Amino acid sequence: MAEACRKTPLTGAYGLSDIPPGCRRPEMGFTLHTEDFGLKRLRDWLARDDIRLPEVCRAAAETIDFHTVNGFLNGFIDMVCQDPDGNICIIDYKSNHLSAYTRQAMDEAVAHQHYYLQALIYAVAAARYFKLRGQPPAAVSVRYLFLRGLDGKGGGVWRWDIDAAALEQIK
Repeated sequence: MAEACRKTPLTGAYGLSDIPPGCRRPEMGFTLHTEDFGLKRLRDWLARDDIRLPEVCRAAAETIDFHTVNGFLNGFIDMVCQDPDGNICIIDYKSNHLSAYTRQAMDEAVAHQHYYLQALIYAVAAARYFKLRGQPPAAVSVRYLFLRGLDGKGGGVWRWDIDAAALEQIK
């Protein structure tokens, strides 16, 4: 499993083993300020075609409910890295047991557990982190590595690439 994790392509042809240690930020902590962040704005953003969120996740977003958020969100991202071409990638490890690790099965798991919300929060945090350091990304790639399904060739990886310009609009 460890070898499959190291070799699995994340961005382009790059796997974890291709990313120098200095370009990895394991357990990256973040704090995000949010003000008047409401459910309608979130649903509208997730429903946009340019966001490229799987349809099953868009449908799941219609089922969530929360009050307007004011204050701070904080947490830790399993890993944020920058590949040799400068692309930003968020890696989160998932140990879910799925009947299959197809794109559809992973989309359904991400929708059912609302992991796309976690992915969005992590992407916003990573984009802000790099922007504050003078390296604004063009996009942020989110990769959920379903550990039981990794095959070293790209199988078992849920992928969502989000343009940084779109992330700026979710504030």
